[in-house]
Amino acid sequence: MAVGVKTIFCIPLCAELHEGVEALRRFPKKPDPLVDGQPKVSITSLMAAMVAELVPALGKRCLLVLDAYFAVGPVFAILKMVRDAAGRRLVRVVTRAKSNVVAYADAPPTT
Repeated sequence: MAVGVKTIFCIPLCAELHEGVEALRRFPKKPDPLVDGQPKVSITSLMAAMVAELVPALGKRCLLVLDAYFAVGPVFAILKMVRDAAGRRLVRVVTRAKSNVVAYADAPPTT
């Protein structure tokens, strides 16, 4: 290995993203992820909830790189709530926009 090169290891942290994991989630009595106060159980929200649980335990800010599949509102809603004691966000998300995303500017004021 070259000097100064860091090795990154990817380790599966838990088995909560597969479809049909309801029994796995009931075993440790984990609550469903909440989005705007409502339970939201989908693969994307389960992933975000898993990250929201892991990052504070690490105690460091994290950069989360995701596929466009995960670029949905519930993911961003769950992850924006992950903050440190000073109120700073702990998770930054980098993702590719979906093909159906539309950007727009506010209309100019009428005269």
